[in-house]
Amino acid sequence: MWRVMVIDDEVRQCKGLKNILLREFQGDMEVWDFTMAAEALAFVHSNEVDIIITDICMPEMDGLQFMEEAAKENPGIKVILLTGYAEFEYARKALTLGALDYLLKPLNPDRMRAVLEKAFQEISEERLLASQKEEMRKQLDITLPIYMEQQLNQWVYGRLSAADRKEIEKIIPCGKPGNVVITRLKGFQEWGNTVEKEEMEETKYRIKWWVKELLQLNYHSLSFFSHVLPDTMVTVVTLKRAGSDAAALLERGNPADSFPVFSGGGGINRSRF
Repeated sequence: MWRVMVIDDEVRQCKGLKNILLREFQGDMEVWDFTMAAEALAFVHSNEVDIIITDICMPEMDGLQFMEEAAKENPGIKVILLTGYAEFEYARKALTLGALDYLLKPLNPDRMRAVLEKAFQEISEERLLASQKEEMRKQLDITLPIYMEQQLNQWVYGRLSAADRKEIEKIIPCGKPGNVVITRLKGFQEWGNTVEKEEMEETKYRIKWWVKELLQLNYHSLSFFSHVLPDTMVTVVTLKRAGSDAAALLERGNPADSFPVFSGGGGINRSRF
């Protein structure tokens, strides 16, 4: 269902255009009509509108001003200008400012349908593109952590190429004091064998997120699970700023003191770098 707004300060023309649209696009279009630009703008700010058909010359606000204000709330909204021959050049100029097209008065039904079909096509394509981008983002959210975990495991065992190591170094702040904390989660692998893979991965994600949240005040941290020892989590910890209490913890080799809940889980080993 297309959502269309008609704005014309001439009541008869406004109602007439609304009726034409409802007749031409039976069941496919919802149409609102306004004779006051301010009322129409308030409606746009609180409702979803796909297409605006507005007179270019109105007493309160001309079509270009209305188009500019409406776009602030909905940049993707399609605006079609209604114009007479006297404002023809003005309407053509509006196309360079973001209007989709214009319609000359008196309206030609074939021309009106062609312009609206053009608007429908553009909106459909934009929605499809937005949907594809969202799907890609969701897939990336799933695959990127898996890829990074693979790369980090390779990094730990010294199996990365020089180019791949540089990529890892971009996400791990190097050149600062730091520790590598090895945490064994007792019984984690056995528990993982009793649940679905999705639940296991979600639990791993939550543990890594929790560690990051716990350390973020003073440390940069990055955690990942070992592929060789599935119940073992590796956390790379680097200091955010010198001269803090956190620096003393690093000097003692104890950034993991910040998350002691793990210390009873089966042991924590640390190595300096």
